[in-house]
Amino acid sequence: MRRSWTWLLPAAFLLVFLAWPLLSFLRLAGPPAALGPWARGRLAASLQLGALTALLALLFGMPLAWLLGRHRFRGRKLLRALVTVPFVMPVVVVAGGLLALLGPRGYALRLLGHGFPFAGTYAALLVAHAVYNVPLVVRLVGDAWAHLDPRLEDAAATLGAGPWTRLRRVTLPRLAPALAAAATLAFLFGFTAFGTVLLLADPVKHATLEVAVYTEGIGVFDLPVAATLALLQLVFTFLAALAYAWLERRAAAQERPVDEATALAPLSAASRPLAALGFLVAALLLLPLLAAAVRALDTPAGWGLDAFLRVFHDQGALLYVPPLRALRNSLVFAAWTVVLAVPLGALAARAAARSGPLVDAAWMLPLGASAVTLSLGLLVVFPWRVGPWSLDLRASAALLVLVHALVAFPFVARAVTGPLRARDPALGEAARTLGAARWQRLLWIDLPLLSPALLVGAVLAASVSLGEFAGALILLRPENATVPAEMFRYLGETKPDPWLFPEAMALATLLMLLDVAVFAALERLRPGRAGGF
Repeated sequence: MRRSWTWLLPAAFLLVFLAWPLLSFLRLAGPPAALGPWARGRLAASLQLGALTALLALLFGMPLAWLLGRHRFRGRKLLRALVTVPFVMPVVVVAGGLLALLGPRGYALRLLGHGFPFAGTYAALLVAHAVYNVPLVVRLVGDAWAHLDPRLEDAAATLGAGPWTRLRRVTLPRLAPALAAAATLAFLFGFTAFGTVLLLADPVKHATLEVAVYTEGIGVFDLPVAATLALLQLVFTFLAALAYAWLERRAAAQERPVDEATALAPLSAASRPLAALGFLVAALLLLPLLAAAVRALDTPAGWGLDAFLRVFHDQGALLYVPPLRALRNSLVFAAWTVVLAVPLGALAARAAARSGPLVDAAWMLPLGASAVTLSLGLLVVFPWRVGPWSLDLRASAALLVLVHALVAFPFVARAVTGPLRARDPALGEAARTLGAARWQRLLWIDLPLLSPALLVGAVLAASVSLGEFAGALILLRPENATVPAEMFRYLGETKPDPWLFPEAMALATLLMLLDVAVFAALERLRPGRAGGF
């Protein structure tokens, strides 16, 4: 890194818009000992939810990771794209789908004839986190599985090892770094849970540290307590990010270029029971999203497209702003997020590819800091005054764009770092020997090789922006409201309006169709390991 300038711009971006606001906010923190049993309970709740999230993600994700990482079949790429959709969906979409499926007036009630407790329970929280994080295991572990040379397992079989012996003695040791990395990342997402707790669980009984930071900072405006809780959370998330960066590096070192025709085998009669389990997991992942789409068609006027038509023509049915304005705002914020996050993430990935896990962990800090903490920190820093100069962004949508870019930044960096490390350095050396300048090597070698990963990073950045609503709850003004923020307000609305839920689900369906189309196209363009997550 001492010989490269590429790390300066992303480092400056994080220093100004991450470190400075965070430090300014955390300066308000009081002594941790003053928090008492309540704060320790929130920490225990966050640790418990993170551990259970990782366990459920591994338990349900392994059969599907094995199916996609070891076998070829018709529709494999489409299935990979479909199981990714729940991860990139806004939390309000998945929550709405689960409520449409299992809620007080859901389809399960209609089919069974009686209800059962779901909304407001811890089980609902765990189901939502499984839906979100199983795709994470499928992509990370499935990619690693696909890059393991199958000839070692064939050799073990020739020597008399049975299927379980081969799995325990040959496959799992080589998959261990990828498994640990996926579990660590799932733990990180569970530990920082926010929207799922507010929407599906009891925000008081099941509150995590993230929910407590929001409640103390916005609900009762006790910034010292909120800052202390945020500091406590940041310590754990940084340790988890550091562990993930180290494990991901080890997982990447296990991978070797393997021909897909050699690595992927057709489904045999012996493998079909486990393959059926993988297909069942995929169906369960998509069931809440399917319920949301069906609920968009199930309107007070009967089955039809009335909810979609009202989205495009009704000028005020979706709570505070017209649906089209909310959709337009979401797309504008997503576009600006891509403009900021992709070049900064690519430069950060170039620096990470040349350095150790500590730099990897530093680039992932925005993910651990959370949108709630970032938003509160930006509100503390801006307005900024130095002498006669001042900058007040509290009434501007620019703060929300910064939060979206910061949250999307680690996804872009992770998407590009893997392909950068897997790139053959001999190409650049040969070009330099032939007289190519640095900008020519970047333009003619690096960009063509990295374009699939950059495309993946851009789609992930846009998806993260479209789904982010924690920052919107703190920073957005009503005229700049986004789709997730309006849908969140609906789910907390007590005024009965039979059209609100179908319209919200119609918007959710439009976002789902967009994600499915984009990820299906990416699967056709994605050569080898072009980023994953």
